[in-house]
Amino acid sequence: MTIRRSVGINGTRLTADQADGGEAGYIEIDTTLHGTGRFTPHADWADIGNLHVTDPALPYEPTATALVAHAADWLHLARVDRLLASSGPDPDDADELRLLTALGFRLLTRIRCDWVHRPQDARP
Repeated sequence: MTIRRSVGINGTRLTADQADGGEAGYIEIDTTLHGTGRFTPHADWADIGNLHVTDPALPYEPTATALVAHAADWLHLARVDRLLASSGPDPDDADELRLLTALGFRLLTRIRCDWVHRPQDARP
């Protein structure tokens, strides 16, 4: 695999391309946490905006691990040594949660959302 860097929806996108030209997956890293007002200003923090293995033929864990490792190496060049990630209770996020835990991420907080948006035409 080769990694290419581009602009993504949530920041810098690092895309893993396979030898056959297909996309294996990508990770997007937001390094603007110190200027958005979302967190206390820390220039040495970044956030995983997206982490996806896009080729269903590839196993999730090794591909996603390689993407996180490459992102960490790239961030280290800029002296960013704290990487945040967030994930929801969606069953689709279970693989990502297991991976992040295995990579040494630890739970900082939980946010509980009990409300559900219902379109106006769906109200009784």
